[in-house]
Amino acid sequence: MRKWLVVYATVLIIGFSSAFPAFADDSASAVAPASPEGAKIYGDRGTLEIGLTGSAGSASMSGTELINGSSQTFPVTINSANFSLFAKYFLLKGFHVGGAVQGAMDMEYDSSSTLKSGQGSLGIFGQAGYTFRLSPILQLDLTGGLGEMAEFYQSYTPFWCFTVMAQPMLLFPIGQSAVVGVGSLIMAMFINGTINDYQLTDTLKINATAVSANAVVQISIYF
Repeated sequence: MRKWLVVYATVLIIGFSSAFPAFADDSASAVAPASPEGAKIYGDRGTLEIGLTGSAGSASMSGTELINGSSQTFPVTINSANFSLFAKYFLLKGFHVGGAVQGAMDMEYDSSSTLKSGQGSLGIFGQAGYTFRLSPILQLDLTGGLGEMAEFYQSYTPFWCFTVMAQPMLLFPIGQSAVVGVGSLIMAMFINGTINDYQLTDTLKINATAVSANAVVQISIYF
């Protein structure tokens, strides 16, 4: 009898010893919190950003305007309000490519600040840039782009003009998915075209360059 008790106790000890490590591992995994997955930081590789900007500023325009053989010389000043829908994709940490669609409403004044007319524009741009992380809550973004603007100059028929833009921005990531920002938009538009049905009776030709500077605000999301 004593022999069988010894055997029985030995089996229990061996079985308990074998089971204890697994039990200990299970208990530890049940008690210990799971390691949180690292949140994506704005500007990380693979980040996609979609947003909206609004801006207001003025443009200085120089060149010539020819209506039925009668020439008018610039300069004029154009005050404008712009909006833009944009998307960015970060190919590498900090480096992004993307595009934007921009619309504007312009009010044109002559050299004596007299209102002459109003017009609008619509453009599309390819863009590339780099974002510098200055601190966990502050980023400096430098973006440049090339595109075409359709200038609706006192007519439903647009002038198409090649446009170069530069947009430095200070960005403030909010939480883990949103960004607000402030900055500036500098644009150079090169206009050279003809409208044959200008005011339904005249032919208008423009060869001019417009350079504008605008203050910009931005709101966007990223994921």
